[in-house]
Amino acid sequence: MTHPLIAALTDAAGSRALAEVLADFLLAQPMGRLIRAERVLDQLDRVLDERLTERATGAHLRPAIDREIARAKARGDVVGDWLTAEAKAELRSLAGRPIRIDRRMVERVVKQDEVKELIRQVVKDTLERFLTTVKTGGDDGGGAVGSLGRKAFGFANRASAGVLGSLGSALEGRLTSAMNTFVAHNLDGVLDKVVAVITSPETARQVSRGAMKTFDRAMDFPGRRVAEEAEKLPWDDLLEAVPGLIAHNLGREALRAGIRAEVDAALAVEGERPVRSLWADEAAVAAARADIVEVLTPLVADFGASEAYGAWLADHAPMPAPRGGKKKA
Repeated sequence: MTHPLIAALTDAAGSRALAEVLADFLLAQPMGRLIRAERVLDQLDRVLDERLTERATGAHLRPAIDREIARAKARGDVVGDWLTAEAKAELRSLAGRPIRIDRRMVERVVKQDEVKELIRQVVKDTLERFLTTVKTGGDDGGGAVGSLGRKAFGFANRASAGVLGSLGSALEGRLTSAMNTFVAHNLDGVLDKVVAVITSPETARQVSRGAMKTFDRAMDFPGRRVAEEAEKLPWDDLLEAVPGLIAHNLGREALRAGIRAEVDAALAVEGERPVRSLWADEAAVAAARADIVEVLTPLVADFGASEAYGAWLADHAPMPAPRGGKKKA
């Protein structure tokens, strides 16, 4: 004879009725009863085990990136399609705000030995090209730095063409020596000027205007082009480091303390609220409940028919003895 509980669970109506009871029970539980900070950390340790993340990266994340790149190439959208009109307006406003450039940070960057040497070479090369241009009375055909010299000293070039050539090499040597002395002893002054220009309000305004123009151009940038650039990235090399990076940071006590603190802070606000409050309204709760019942119903029926449940019943809720029978005389 079948145990009545097994019969109830394996019956379609009975398994669904129990699934509904379980769903309502779970949705009514306070979140603080289900979530604990240490429990969250323990689960993160298990789920983000380096062996698991390594497999997930290779089996799922890497192929997903390739599929998304292929989809992006075929979609025909632009970056602006990814944002709402409100988000575009807010981001454009942020891009256009005047920025404050930290003078001390700029000074630290500009006065590094490598940067100082670069600026010294630029100034020296510009002055040398200027002297060469004045001497020859014509265009030396130089590159970007030479062009800078020609623009800066164009008037002098036109007014003094051939001067050094007519005065002789002695004067040219003296001017070259003076130029080298100037570069050697006045570089700090040049660097101070560079810092002043970079940190000036006008530079800040120009940067903001440039940021807005860049943002506007980015909104029209084709998604296909983004995908093509993404395709060039060394994804295998980048993703190879992900599992170890996750494990490393999850093992840092500072991060674990932060997770504990944030879970506790969230529970201080949400801990007494029932699970059903995770959804925005009753219609959403009803939809979630229906999904839970749909998943639980066949599980309940299979559980009721399982040998393990039958053995548990035999140990803890054995079949009652049949009633009736003849009485002893």
